[in-house]
Amino acid sequence: MHRITAPGWLLAVALAACCQQVACGADDSQPDRPRHSADGVLWRADGSEPIYREWASYATGDSCWARGTALTTPGRASSRVHRTSRVAPPGFTRSYVFRLVDGDYCSGERTEVGQGNPVKPALSGRVFHEGDDVWIGYQFLVPDSATARVPTWQCLGQFKAPGRGGPVLCAALTDNRLSIQHATSIEQSSVGLRSLWVASRSVRRERWLRYLFHIRFSSNPRKGLVEFWADLADGRGLRLRIPRTRLFTMKGGGPAAVHPRIGIYRDQNAVGDARAYFAGYTVGTKRKAVEASAYGR
Repeated sequence: MHRITAPGWLLAVALAACCQQVACGADDSQPDRPRHSADGVLWRADGSEPIYREWASYATGDSCWARGTALTTPGRASSRVHRTSRVAPPGFTRSYVFRLVDGDYCSGERTEVGQGNPVKPALSGRVFHEGDDVWIGYQFLVPDSATARVPTWQCLGQFKAPGRGGPVLCAALTDNRLSIQHATSIEQSSVGLRSLWVASRSVRRERWLRYLFHIRFSSNPRKGLVEFWADLADGRGLRLRIPRTRLFTMKGGGPAAVHPRIGIYRDQNAVGDARAYFAGYTVGTKRKAVEASAYGR
């Protein structure tokens, strides 16, 4: 197993105190989609709605509590992340584009949106709790203009407990190789990561790649599980990369609820600007329904 140890300053990652909540829209008083859905899809954040209706919070260099900004409103959204119709996978009309300018800081160098830190009341059903068993699918594209290599660590997606500490799972792009990283410790403030899977070749750029997770969330390593498939645009389709593996998928003694994040979160010492695109983010209880929503099929 490869091991990535995050630097000590990451212990300051306390997003609950420093990530800015996306402002409530007119629909914020409405309850979120129920935890059970007849069609097998619990919720989507696929760019079909404004960001503040699909995600709970920004964490970007220009929209972060650490900058002293006021609550973000639809008219004061971050300039670092927005919807675009210029780049989208087949079957989709929009994607999210994340742009990180070297030095952008929000409790670490990042441009992200998330369903927590803080949780938004209208979207509270998008946080995962003990025993939740879900499928999660999405697509992403790494453009040629993105930073070529970050030799230490870089997450393009996280499953994260609230507050201090690193992710319990990180979809990484490190030294130009994709990987899935898992926390080395169940302690909520821990930051170390180890590899569950590392791609055998460099990431294919300017191509839409597909990820599919099956996760049962639990702080008990005998009850939590992860399965993972990926289509790396190599002509071989969606293939199993991490077979059914028992391990803890929540941190803390509570345990602490987990929320998803997408975007770019990387070592502060990385050099250069970066961009990434995401589309089709879908969470559900049935694999086929999640694939149909996330991949447009």
